[in-house]
Amino acid sequence: MVATLSEAKYNELIQARLRSPESFKKALVNRKRRKLVGKDGRMLIAAADHTARGIISAGKEKFVIANRRMLLDRLLRTLSNPKVDGVLASADIVEELAWLGALESKLVFGTMNR
Repeated sequence: MVATLSEAKYNELIQARLRSPESFKKALVNRKRRKLVGKDGRMLIAAADHTARGIISAGKEKFVIANRRMLLDRLLRTLSNPKVDGVLASADIVEELAWLGALESKLVFGTMNR
């Protein structure tokens, strides 16, 4: 099943950011972990740190990556693929993906802007 982010769930996420920010840390701490290298010996990591580096367009669409809900929706779809091992993202994206349950048994690599 491919995961998607409904408008209702996205609004719930925004409310959680405002009213219970500790729920994001809890989601990260309690998520199911996995070994670094999987059974096939390969690793496919989705890069999602573009906005942290000021990249907000893709192709002819000027602000497509800047649309938070669309970005999270695409990441949910990507991470629901069993061939995708994890994600490389900024802390805010990692927190939200964990809160949405998308990082169960996935590798997570946090990035920061230098």
